[in-house]
Amino acid sequence: MMKYSDKTISEWEALTKRWHTDTTIKCSLQEYLELDDTEYLKFAHGINDKNISDEEVLNKSAEIAKDVVTELMYRDEKVATNIGNVPIEDYREIVAMQNGFDSYDEMYRQGFRIGNGCMTEKNCDELER
Repeated sequence: MMKYSDKTISEWEALTKRWHTDTTIKCSLQEYLELDDTEYLKFAHGINDKNISDEEVLNKSAEIAKDVVTELMYRDEKVATNIGNVPIEDYREIVAMQNGFDSYDEMYRQGFRIGNGCMTEKNCDELER
């Protein structure tokens, strides 16, 4: 098996680009690069420390994945307005009231939507049905 430290970043990028563009390649990227699980984690997360233990690689990659998921889950969806970026929930309430509704929920029940219509996961789940 290959080690992540055996090649330069440019060499890895060239191999990755070939994997993406060559339609004759039918294996996973990990198989194509001939990296075991730990070396693939180093590759995927750009861990260049040659003296890092396998356990440290696993912990570091888990931490990176956790940070990404946390950021995606808690990143507020905002709408750009003339007064700056406003959370979408607030923007929907403001627009609903400007149009004579008591709330966005009332506006939503009457069939009017702003964006995809989701304010909560419950609403999004209902839309998908």
